[in-house]
Amino acid sequence: MNKRSGFTLVELLITLVVAAVLLAWGVPSFNRFLERTTLTSETNTWVGVINHARNEAITRSDRVTVCRSQNPDACQGDANCDCGVTEAPGSPPNYHSGYLIFTSTGNPQAINFRPGLGNELIRTGRTQTDRITIRGNGQADNAFSFMPDGTLDPLNVDSAGVTARHVICTTSDSGDLDAAQNSEASPARVVVISQTGRPRVDQLGPTTCSGTAADALSE
Repeated sequence: MNKRSGFTLVELLITLVVAAVLLAWGVPSFNRFLERTTLTSETNTWVGVINHARNEAITRSDRVTVCRSQNPDACQGDANCDCGVTEAPGSPPNYHSGYLIFTSTGNPQAINFRPGLGNELIRTGRTQTDRITIRGNGQADNAFSFMPDGTLDPLNVDSAGVTARHVICTTSDSGDLDAAQNSEASPARVVVISQTGRPRVDQLGPTTCSGTAADALSE
């Protein structure tokens, strides 16, 4: 007679308990890993946007502006585009919906793209995911510009005219941009553009990253 082997009920229950424990430990860790990866990727992309605009200003010997836009795809041809439009009534400024890079010499309000004033559109874009917020300080929450020598235009930064800052956070829900998260596992990043126009990335500690992140932006 052949002997048949298999799991007993007790062994099956133990296996299920161990699997549940591993899932409970592994899923949050994996989610935090994804948050960190997304945050790092989007931060690097934003630094690339900043460097691209600065390099264009130097290459073209022209003032070049980066401004946030709710609908960057509509800014084509001879269309005027107003930047710095909030995504929803009462929502804080956020570059995640989109941005424009354009030459802005001759434009007294560089926050707006005006082809009739000789502004040339260089590039449009947006973040790769809605689970990211990018918020700036002072005038830099709407726009910031680089001069032909690559320096930051002091008219488009904070009141001291020294730096532009953008805090980048992940959100718990793409439908709730105010629910930005910042923890030891997934710290926020702040991109600081010095007066020379060169950006650097700093890591924020386990503080709340919501609203306009005023504390981080005003440091």
